[in-house]
Amino acid sequence: MKNEVFSWNRFWNYFKFDFSRMWRTHTKAAIFIGFSGVIFYLIYGLISMVAVFSWSSPHIAIRMMVMMMAFLALVFYQTRTYGYLTEKKAGTAWLMIPASITEKFVSMMIMSLIVIPAAFFAVFLASDALLTLIDPTMTDSIFGGTGALLSEAGSEIGLENGKVVLAEDGMEFTFSLAPLIYGTVMQYINNILLFVLCGICFKKFKVAGGIGIIFALSIISTIAAALFIPSFESWAMEVDALSSTEQIGKVTDFVNGAFTWCNIASTLVAAGLGAGIWYRLRTISH
Repeated sequence: MKNEVFSWNRFWNYFKFDFSRMWRTHTKAAIFIGFSGVIFYLIYGLISMVAVFSWSSPHIAIRMMVMMMAFLALVFYQTRTYGYLTEKKAGTAWLMIPASITEKFVSMMIMSLIVIPAAFFAVFLASDALLTLIDPTMTDSIFGGTGALLSEAGSEIGLENGKVVLAEDGMEFTFSLAPLIYGTVMQYINNILLFVLCGICFKKFKVAGGIGIIFALSIISTIAAALFIPSFESWAMEVDALSSTEQIGKVTDFVNGAFTWCNIASTLVAAGLGAGIWYRLRTISH
């Protein structure tokens, strides 16, 4: 009996179709976003020629900032990658494709969370490295210079062997870096999933809808955090009365616990957004 939920052969055929459709439909946008670093480099150099009559290239820190802004634009653009599902003609054609909802959902997740971001970083970093080889005023590429920047930043914040060591009033507090990295990755995943969900739910104002949801959640989280300020102040007074050794233990446990709960919340949000996308795909109709 043929599996109606998930078949590897059927999934692979659909994934190849999904990939080719993505490439045909969004090539121009992909080129613009992926090569935005090159565009910025040219604009920066031309402005330098006009201002100081000599060619100069942007510093690596500026180029890294441009890369993060371009990635943010890519996150916003995720509303368009599958946003056609809300259109009557294109959405109906998608429903008629011989693949299960689970297979279409898995393909969407792989495309949105892995393929598209990986392609963006590959193109952006490769073009930046090529510019570094061509232009002698560019001393370091983002890919090659990131390690040095992270090492310098790590020394500033007291990073040692994957842990952050902070010195305060003669006391050293040690925190693992892994929860912070995990939380950052989950934040990117949640942002992508949110805009994918907005893309397949809203017929208009897809990006504005996603930004509005983030703004509303920020207000709610700020209000919720404000409710815990009195409890935190009383906790801080209790900790201040303890010995140095006890203070180190209390503060370390508090920070690690905060990271843990934030990461659990981020994971649950990602699961909820994924479930929302799957439910929307299952119930979409025209």
